[in-house]
Amino acid sequence: MLRELVPYGLTLQMVAEHPERLEHVMRRMQHWMNLVDVAHLQLMERQDAYDRMQLDIRQETWFCQAAERYVPPAA
Repeated sequence: MLRELVPYGLTLQMVAEHPERLEHVMRRMQHWMNLVDVAHLQLMERQDAYDRMQLDIRQETWFCQAAERYVPPAA
């Protein structure tokens, strides 16, 4: 876990001397992870809306094609 924080400028010595820096970085990482989660949920909602729209289009196309093929019964 701490090795992952080295790119953020934290070393084991810095963490030992200033544990609040680790806490700050962890809060920032959690914040960014939350933003990614929100973005993922929004993407999934948009995908669901797109899928529903595609289904509506397919159903409308089917009904239009069925109406075009309809031959009224002879009277």
